[in-house]
Amino acid sequence: MKLRGRNYRYVGPPELRALAHPGTEGRTILSAADALDAVGIGLRTGGFTHAVVFRRCPACGQLNIVRDGDFVCVFCDGALPPDWNVDPSPA
Repeated sequence: MKLRGRNYRYVGPPELRALAHPGTEGRTILSAADALDAVGIGLRTGGFTHAVVFRRCPACGQLNIVRDGDFVCVFCDGALPPDWNVDPSPA
């Protein structure tokens, strides 16, 4: 498929493939959210699967993914804070 002067190849669920082709059989899809809306899957507000919780360890500074509510650093076993602390570093 060619869009805005670039070639694209669709990779994804087969039921969305027809929607990815402009023309009589479908329409142009500009984002994944547009494709999901087109087939009636309204996930814009609910998320796709689950939220990923990140925390920075105050002891070692490493970024962690909190799994199963276990707020413990996988690098140093330090306690992770319950509140968000992963803001971008000032430039």
